[in-house]
Amino acid sequence: MKPSRVSLVLTALGVSEFIYHDRKQSPFDVTLAVTFSSSAAGGPVAAVQFIVDDLTVTRQVGGISQATTVITVQGDSGQNPGDGGTHGLSVGDVVQIVGSGGIDGVYPVASVTSATGYTLTSTVSKTFAAQVGTVGSARVFTHGSLTGLTARATGNYTNPVIASRLQVTSAGSAGVATLAVIQGISA
Repeated sequence: MKPSRVSLVLTALGVSEFIYHDRKQSPFDVTLAVTFSSSAAGGPVAAVQFIVDDLTVTRQVGGISQATTVITVQGDSGQNPGDGGTHGLSVGDVVQIVGSGGIDGVYPVASVTSATGYTLTSTVSKTFAAQVGTVGSARVFTHGSLTGLTARATGNYTNPVIASRLQVTSAGSAGVATLAVIQGISA
């Protein structure tokens, strides 16, 4: 397999899209490099996050609705039989809504309202009446050593993860943070 390289750039507070990895590659080895456009004080603070759950594994939930920018999900009993009938999500995890006919997309969990309910934050304000829906979810983790970064750093994964993304936790006054991901074996 030829090595692949993907770069993501963030110039403001927030998170990038996920970069998906080839979980079937052996060895799995993924290299992560976070760089900054400037090493001057006052630049961005960044971290690398990853998921181990597959967002494409979906399930039906009791109800999905939206009022303004708040999407409410009820009746989510989790994606794994071992979840004990609960969604197992925390604030900052991600949920993908599919087949809703109006609010499909990937959203961060804004609050957990019960063992089977939570709210999501949308960037688009609208009203969407409650209906049965389909969701996939993923718990988000922060890389053990690539967190609170203000200077370039590298890290890796030797065990499979689904995907990685860049998070800028403080935008600072100037600068750009970049995540480069390399996976592959030279032929």
